[in-house]
Amino acid sequence: MTTSPLPRPRSDLLFTPVQENRRTLYIIEDPVRNLFFRVGREEYLLISSLDQADSLPELLEMVAEKSGVTFTPEQAQTIFTWLASRQLLQADNAAPLLGAIAQEKALAKLKSLQRLNLITFKIPLFNPDPLLRHCGFLFWLVGGPFLALWLAAAFLAIATLVTEWPAFIGQSLGFFSTANLLWIWLIWFALKVLHELFHALACYRYGGRVYEAGVLLILFIPLSYVNATSSWRFPSKWQRIHVAVAGMFSELGVAFVALLIWAHSPDSPGGFIAHNTVIIAGVSSLLFNANPLMRFDGYYVLSDLLGIPNLYQQGLHFVKARMASFFLGISDPTPAPRTLIKFYGVAIHIWRLLVLVSLGFLASHLAGGLGIFITF
Repeated sequence: MTTSPLPRPRSDLLFTPVQENRRTLYIIEDPVRNLFFRVGREEYLLISSLDQADSLPELLEMVAEKSGVTFTPEQAQTIFTWLASRQLLQADNAAPLLGAIAQEKALAKLKSLQRLNLITFKIPLFNPDPLLRHCGFLFWLVGGPFLALWLAAAFLAIATLVTEWPAFIGQSLGFFSTANLLWIWLIWFALKVLHELFHALACYRYGGRVYEAGVLLILFIPLSYVNATSSWRFPSKWQRIHVAVAGMFSELGVAFVALLIWAHSPDSPGGFIAHNTVIIAGVSSLLFNANPLMRFDGYYVLSDLLGIPNLYQQGLHFVKARMASFFLGISDPTPAPRTLIKFYGVAIHIWRLLVLVSLGFLASHLAGGLGIFITF
Protein backbone atom coordinates (compact mmCIF):
# COMPACT_ATOMS: atom_id res chain seq x y z
CA MET A 1 0.00 0.00 0.00
CA THR A 2 1.47 3.35 -1.03
CA THR A 3 0.98 6.50 0.98
CA SER A 4 -0.31 9.69 -0.58
CA PRO A 5 2.37 12.33 -1.12
CA LEU A 6 2.35 15.26 1.24
CA PRO A 7 0.95 18.54 -0.04
CA ARG A 8 3.42 21.37 -0.53
CA PRO A 9 2.85 25.03 0.35
CA ARG A 10 3.17 27.51 -2.49
CA SER A 11 6.72 28.78 -2.85
CA ASP A 12 5.62 32.43 -3.12
CA LEU A 13 4.01 32.55 0.33
CA LEU A 14 5.63 34.86 2.88
CA PHE A 15 5.79 34.02 6.60
CA THR A 16 6.32 36.77 9.17
CA PRO A 17 6.55 36.19 12.97
CA VAL A 18 4.70 38.61 15.23
CA GLN A 19 4.49 38.84 19.01
CA GLU A 20 1.03 38.92 20.59
CA ASN A 21 0.39 38.56 24.30
CA ARG A 22 3.81 36.94 24.83
CA ARG A 23 3.07 34.39 22.11
CA THR A 24 4.76 34.04 18.75
CA LEU A 25 2.30 33.89 15.88
CA TYR A 26 2.95 33.84 12.15
CA ILE A 27 1.30 35.88 9.41
CA ILE A 28 0.98 34.07 6.07
CA GLU A 29 0.93 36.53 3.18
CA ASP A 30 -0.51 35.46 -0.15
CA PRO A 31 1.05 38.00 -2.57
CA VAL A 32 -1.12 36.86 -5.48
CA ARG A 33 -4.38 37.82 -3.80
CA ASN A 34 -2.98 40.28 -1.24
CA LEU A 35 -4.52 38.26 1.60
CA PHE A 36 -3.17 37.60 5.08
CA PHE A 37 -3.76 34.66 7.43
CA ARG A 38 -2.73 34.18 11.06
CA VAL A 39 -1.53 30.82 12.42
CA GLY A 40 0.11 29.64 15.63
CA ARG A 41 3.76 28.68 15.98
CA GLU A 42 3.01 24.94 15.95
CA GLU A 43 0.88 25.21 12.81
CA TYR A 44 3.63 27.27 11.17
CA LEU A 45 6.23 24.62 11.97
CA LEU A 46 4.04 21.95 10.42
CA ILE A 47 3.38 24.01 7.29
CA SER A 48 7.01 25.08 6.87
CA SER A 49 8.21 21.49 7.32
CA LEU A 50 6.08 20.10 4.50
CA ASP A 51 8.93 20.60 2.01
CA GLN A 52 11.36 18.70 4.27
CA ALA A 53 9.40 15.50 4.92
CA ASP A 54 8.51 12.63 2.60
CA SER A 55 5.70 11.08 4.66
CA LEU A 56 3.15 12.08 7.25
CA PRO A 57 4.79 10.13 10.12
CA GLU A 58 8.13 11.77 9.30
CA LEU A 59 6.45 15.20 9.23
CA LEU A 60 4.74 14.72 12.58
CA GLU A 61 7.95 13.47 14.18
CA MET A 62 9.87 16.46 12.78
CA VAL A 63 7.32 18.95 14.17
CA ALA A 64 7.30 17.20 17.56
CA GLU A 65 11.08 17.55 17.81
CA LYS A 66 10.95 21.26 16.92
CA SER A 67 7.99 22.33 19.04
CA GLY A 68 7.38 19.60 21.59
CA VAL A 69 3.78 19.38 20.33
CA THR A 70 2.51 16.13 18.86
CA PHE A 71 -0.05 16.48 16.09
CA THR A 72 -2.34 13.58 15.32
CA PRO A 73 -2.78 12.58 11.67
CA GLU A 74 -6.35 13.90 11.84
CA GLN A 75 -5.16 17.31 13.10
CA ALA A 76 -2.55 17.48 10.34
CA GLN A 77 -5.19 16.62 7.76
CA THR A 78 -7.38 19.43 9.10
CA ILE A 79 -4.52 21.88 8.53
CA PHE A 80 -3.97 20.51 5.01
CA THR A 81 -7.67 21.00 4.27
CA TRP A 82 -7.49 24.56 5.61
CA LEU A 83 -4.49 25.34 3.38
CA ALA A 84 -6.21 23.84 0.34
CA SER A 85 -9.44 25.76 0.95
CA ARG A 86 -7.47 29.02 0.93
CA GLN A 87 -5.51 28.16 -2.21
CA LEU A 88 -2.18 28.07 -0.33
CA LEU A 89 -0.95 24.73 -1.67
CA GLN A 90 1.03 24.04 -4.82
CA ALA A 91 -0.77 22.69 -7.87
CA ASP A 92 0.68 20.63 -10.73
CA ASN A 93 0.10 23.59 -13.00
CA ALA A 94 -1.07 27.15 -12.52
CA ALA A 95 -4.39 26.81 -14.35
CA PRO A 96 -6.37 25.18 -11.48
CA LEU A 97 -5.04 27.75 -8.99
CA LEU A 98 -5.89 30.69 -11.22
CA GLY A 99 -9.32 29.21 -11.89
CA ALA A 100 -9.94 28.71 -8.17
CA ILE A 101 -8.86 32.28 -7.43
CA ALA A 102 -11.20 33.64 -10.12
CA GLN A 103 -14.05 31.55 -8.72
CA GLU A 104 -13.22 32.75 -5.22
CA LYS A 105 -13.40 36.39 -6.33
CA ALA A 106 -16.75 35.78 -8.03
CA LEU A 107 -18.13 34.11 -4.90
CA ALA A 108 -16.84 36.99 -2.77
CA LYS A 109 -18.71 39.48 -4.96
CA LEU A 110 -21.86 37.37 -4.72
CA LYS A 111 -21.58 37.17 -0.93
CA SER A 112 -21.04 40.91 -0.70
CA LEU A 113 -24.25 41.45 -2.69
CA GLN A 114 -26.09 39.00 -0.46
CA ARG A 115 -24.92 40.91 2.61
CA LEU A 116 -25.71 44.24 0.99
CA ASN A 117 -27.70 46.59 3.13
CA LEU A 118 -28.66 50.19 2.66
CA ILE A 119 -26.87 51.35 5.80
CA THR A 120 -23.24 50.59 5.01
CA PHE A 121 -21.32 48.87 2.20
CA LYS A 122 -17.98 49.18 0.42
CA ILE A 123 -17.28 49.87 -3.24
CA PRO A 124 -13.64 49.13 -4.22
CA LEU A 125 -12.48 51.60 -6.89
CA PHE A 126 -8.77 51.31 -7.66
CA ASN A 127 -5.33 50.06 -6.67
CA PRO A 128 -3.39 52.98 -5.11
CA ASP A 129 -0.08 51.06 -4.90
CA PRO A 130 1.53 52.49 -8.07
CA LEU A 131 0.83 56.02 -6.86
CA LEU A 132 1.85 55.46 -3.24
CA ARG A 133 5.21 53.97 -4.26
CA HIS A 134 6.18 57.45 -5.47
CA CYS A 135 5.07 59.23 -2.29
CA GLY A 136 8.18 58.66 -0.21
CA PHE A 137 8.68 62.43 0.03
CA LEU A 138 5.54 62.50 2.23
CA PHE A 139 6.79 60.01 4.83
CA TRP A 140 7.82 62.88 7.13
CA LEU A 141 4.08 63.35 7.74
CA VAL A 142 4.03 60.08 9.68
CA GLY A 143 7.35 60.63 11.46
CA GLY A 144 8.98 62.75 14.13
CA PRO A 145 8.74 66.15 12.35
CA PHE A 146 4.96 65.90 12.00
CA LEU A 147 4.62 64.77 15.62
CA ALA A 148 6.56 67.85 16.83
CA LEU A 149 4.36 70.18 14.76
CA TRP A 150 1.27 68.30 15.91
CA LEU A 151 2.13 68.70 19.59
CA ALA A 152 2.87 72.42 19.17
CA ALA A 153 -0.44 72.96 17.35
CA ALA A 154 -2.28 70.91 19.99
CA PHE A 155 -0.90 73.04 22.83
CA LEU A 156 -1.80 76.33 21.14
CA ALA A 157 -5.23 75.11 19.98
CA ILE A 158 -6.31 73.73 23.35
CA ALA A 159 -5.21 76.91 25.10
CA THR A 160 -7.17 78.94 22.56
CA LEU A 161 -10.28 76.79 22.95
CA VAL A 162 -10.24 77.24 26.71
CA THR A 163 -10.13 81.03 26.43
CA GLU A 164 -12.59 81.25 23.51
CA TRP A 165 -15.00 78.54 24.63
CA PRO A 166 -18.15 80.71 25.00
CA ALA A 167 -17.69 82.21 21.52
CA PHE A 168 -16.98 78.80 19.98
CA ILE A 169 -20.12 77.25 21.50
CA GLY A 170 -22.21 80.25 20.52
CA GLN A 171 -21.23 79.88 16.87
CA SER A 172 -22.08 76.16 16.99
CA LEU A 173 -25.84 76.71 17.35
CA GLY A 174 -26.43 76.71 13.59
CA PHE A 175 -24.16 73.75 12.85
CA PHE A 176 -26.98 71.37 11.86
CA SER A 177 -28.94 73.90 9.85
CA THR A 178 -30.04 72.85 6.34
CA ALA A 179 -27.80 75.48 4.76
CA ASN A 180 -24.77 73.96 6.49
CA LEU A 181 -25.33 70.32 5.45
CA LEU A 182 -23.39 70.62 2.19
CA TRP A 183 -20.39 72.12 4.03
CA ILE A 184 -20.56 69.34 6.61
CA TRP A 185 -20.42 66.65 3.93
CA LEU A 186 -17.63 68.32 1.92
CA ILE A 187 -15.43 68.81 4.99
CA TRP A 188 -16.18 65.31 6.27
CA PHE A 189 -15.26 63.71 2.95
CA ALA A 190 -12.04 65.75 2.62
CA LEU A 191 -11.03 64.75 6.15
CA LYS A 192 -11.67 61.09 5.39
CA VAL A 193 -9.52 61.21 2.26
CA LEU A 194 -6.72 62.72 4.34
CA HIS A 195 -7.36 60.15 7.09
CA GLU A 196 -6.93 57.21 4.71
CA LEU A 197 -3.88 58.80 3.08
CA PHE A 198 -2.14 58.88 6.46
CA HIS A 199 -3.04 55.23 7.09
CA ALA A 200 -1.45 54.35 3.75
CA LEU A 201 1.67 56.47 4.34
CA ALA A 202 2.26 54.92 7.77
CA CYS A 203 1.78 51.45 6.28
CA TYR A 204 4.33 52.13 3.51
CA ARG A 205 6.78 53.67 5.97
CA TYR A 206 7.22 50.24 7.59
CA GLY A 207 7.31 48.27 4.36
CA GLY A 208 3.63 47.48 3.94
CA ARG A 209 1.54 47.88 0.81
CA VAL A 210 -1.97 49.10 0.04
CA TYR A 211 -3.65 47.45 -2.94
CA GLU A 212 -7.24 48.61 -2.55
CA ALA A 213 -8.98 51.95 -2.06
CA GLY A 214 -12.59 52.87 -2.54
CA VAL A 215 -15.73 54.36 -1.16
CA LEU A 216 -17.57 53.33 1.99
CA LEU A 217 -21.22 54.37 1.94
CA ILE A 218 -23.07 54.95 5.21
CA LEU A 219 -26.69 55.96 4.69
CA PHE A 220 -25.64 56.77 1.10
CA ILE A 221 -23.05 59.25 2.44
CA PRO A 222 -19.78 58.41 0.61
CA LEU A 223 -16.59 58.12 2.66
CA SER A 224 -13.18 56.86 1.59
CA TYR A 225 -11.26 53.79 2.76
CA VAL A 226 -7.99 51.97 2.09
CA ASN A 227 -7.10 48.35 2.80
CA ALA A 228 -3.98 48.49 4.97
CA THR A 229 -4.18 44.89 6.22
CA SER A 230 -0.58 44.28 5.16
CA SER A 231 0.33 45.99 8.47
CA TRP A 232 -0.74 42.73 10.15
CA ARG A 233 2.62 41.23 9.24
CA PHE A 234 4.66 43.98 10.91
CA PRO A 235 6.74 42.36 13.66
CA SER A 236 6.20 45.21 16.14
CA LYS A 237 2.78 45.91 17.59
CA TRP A 238 3.81 49.57 17.92
CA GLN A 239 4.24 49.77 14.15
CA ARG A 240 0.77 48.27 13.69
CA ILE A 241 -0.65 50.71 16.25
CA HIS A 242 1.04 53.61 14.46
CA VAL A 243 -0.70 52.63 11.23
CA ALA A 244 -4.03 52.43 13.08
CA VAL A 245 -3.75 55.86 14.77
CA ALA A 246 -2.15 57.77 11.88
CA GLY A 247 -5.53 58.72 10.42
CA MET A 248 -6.85 60.03 13.73
CA PHE A 249 -3.71 62.09 14.28
CA SER A 250 -4.09 63.67 10.85
CA GLU A 251 -7.70 64.70 11.53
CA LEU A 252 -6.89 66.07 14.97
CA GLY A 253 -3.94 67.96 13.49
CA VAL A 254 -6.29 69.61 10.99
CA ALA A 255 -8.70 70.39 13.83
CA PHE A 256 -5.95 72.13 15.81
CA VAL A 257 -4.88 74.29 12.86
CA ALA A 258 -8.52 75.05 11.99
CA LEU A 259 -9.17 76.18 15.55
CA LEU A 260 -6.30 78.66 15.37
CA ILE A 261 -7.61 79.96 12.02
CA TRP A 262 -11.10 80.37 13.48
CA ALA A 263 -9.79 82.25 16.52
CA HIS A 264 -7.93 84.69 14.24
CA SER A 265 -11.03 85.58 12.16
CA PRO A 266 -14.20 83.90 13.49
CA ASP A 267 -16.63 85.99 11.41
CA SER A 268 -14.92 85.55 8.03
CA PRO A 269 -15.83 82.83 5.46
CA GLY A 270 -12.53 81.12 6.30
CA GLY A 271 -13.42 81.25 9.99
CA PHE A 272 -16.82 79.71 9.24
CA ILE A 273 -15.23 76.77 7.37
CA ALA A 274 -12.58 76.38 10.07
CA HIS A 275 -15.25 76.28 12.80
CA ASN A 276 -17.08 73.48 10.97
CA THR A 277 -13.81 71.64 10.47
CA VAL A 278 -13.01 71.69 14.20
CA ILE A 279 -16.36 70.17 15.11
CA ILE A 280 -16.36 67.55 12.35
CA ALA A 281 -12.74 66.47 12.87
CA GLY A 282 -13.13 66.33 16.65
CA VAL A 283 -16.37 64.33 16.61
CA SER A 284 -15.14 62.01 13.85
CA SER A 285 -11.84 61.25 15.57
CA LEU A 286 -13.04 60.89 19.16
CA LEU A 287 -16.56 59.47 18.81
CA PHE A 288 -15.99 57.10 15.91
CA ASN A 289 -12.35 56.44 14.99
CA ALA A 290 -11.06 56.27 18.58
CA ASN A 291 -14.09 54.32 19.80
CA PRO A 292 -12.97 50.72 20.57
CA LEU A 293 -16.58 49.48 20.40
CA MET A 294 -16.63 49.93 16.63
CA ARG A 295 -14.32 48.18 14.18
CA PHE A 296 -12.43 51.32 13.38
CA ASP A 297 -8.96 52.48 14.42
CA GLY A 298 -9.53 52.44 18.19
CA TYR A 299 -10.63 48.80 18.12
CA TYR A 300 -7.47 47.60 16.37
CA VAL A 301 -5.32 49.58 18.80
CA LEU A 302 -7.11 47.99 21.78
CA SER A 303 -6.89 44.50 20.29
CA ASP A 304 -3.13 44.90 19.72
CA LEU A 305 -2.49 46.38 23.17
CA LEU A 306 -4.38 43.53 24.87
CA GLY A 307 -2.86 40.91 22.60
CA ILE A 308 -6.32 39.45 21.87
CA PRO A 309 -6.82 38.82 18.13
CA ASN A 310 -10.42 38.79 16.92
CA LEU A 311 -11.53 40.55 20.11
CA TYR A 312 -14.66 41.88 18.40
CA GLN A 313 -15.76 38.48 17.14
CA GLN A 314 -15.08 36.83 20.50
CA GLY A 315 -17.16 39.46 22.30
CA LEU A 316 -20.05 39.07 19.86
CA HIS A 317 -19.90 35.29 20.10
CA PHE A 318 -20.06 35.35 23.91
CA VAL A 319 -23.23 37.47 24.02
CA LYS A 320 -24.94 35.53 21.20
CA ALA A 321 -24.09 32.22 22.90
CA ARG A 322 -25.52 33.46 26.21
CA MET A 323 -28.69 34.67 24.50
CA ALA A 324 -29.08 31.33 22.71
CA SER A 325 -28.62 29.53 26.02
CA PHE A 326 -31.10 31.75 27.89
CA PHE A 327 -33.86 31.93 25.29
CA LEU A 328 -33.46 28.67 23.37
CA GLY A 329 -31.68 26.39 25.82
CA ILE A 330 -28.79 25.85 23.38
CA SER A 331 -25.51 25.27 25.20
CA ASP A 332 -22.21 26.60 23.87
CA PRO A 333 -19.45 23.93 23.83
CA THR A 334 -16.61 26.46 23.54
CA PRO A 335 -14.74 27.40 26.75
CA ALA A 336 -15.85 30.56 28.54
CA PRO A 337 -13.79 33.58 27.45
CA ARG A 338 -11.89 35.93 29.74
CA THR A 339 -13.93 38.33 31.89
CA LEU A 340 -12.62 41.26 29.86
CA ILE A 341 -14.01 39.74 26.66
CA LYS A 342 -17.40 39.20 28.34
CA PHE A 343 -17.66 42.85 29.38
CA TYR A 344 -16.46 43.94 25.96
CA GLY A 345 -19.12 41.84 24.22
CA VAL A 346 -21.90 43.37 26.35
CA ALA A 347 -20.55 46.88 25.68
CA ILE A 348 -20.53 46.20 21.92
CA HIS A 349 -24.22 45.26 21.92
CA ILE A 350 -25.22 48.29 23.99
CA TRP A 351 -23.30 50.57 21.62
CA ARG A 352 -24.77 48.89 18.52
CA LEU A 353 -28.26 49.41 19.89
CA LEU A 354 -27.54 53.10 20.47
CA VAL A 355 -26.11 53.43 16.95
CA LEU A 356 -29.09 51.63 15.40
CA VAL A 357 -31.56 53.92 17.17
CA SER A 358 -29.52 56.99 16.18
CA LEU A 359 -29.28 55.87 12.55
CA GLY A 360 -32.99 55.18 12.49
CA PHE A 361 -33.67 58.67 13.81
CA LEU A 362 -31.35 60.22 11.24
CA ALA A 363 -32.71 58.09 8.39
CA SER A 364 -36.29 58.98 9.29
CA HIS A 365 -35.43 62.67 8.99
CA LEU A 366 -33.62 62.13 5.69
CA ALA A 367 -36.12 59.77 4.05
CA GLY A 368 -39.21 59.62 6.25
CA GLY A 369 -40.77 56.18 6.67
CA LEU A 370 -38.42 54.72 4.05
CA GLY A 371 -35.48 55.70 6.26
CA ILE A 372 -36.84 53.67 9.17
CA PHE A 373 -37.47 50.73 6.82
CA ILE A 374 -33.90 50.58 5.43
CA THR A 375 -32.48 50.93 8.95
CA PHE A 376 -34.26 47.88 10.28
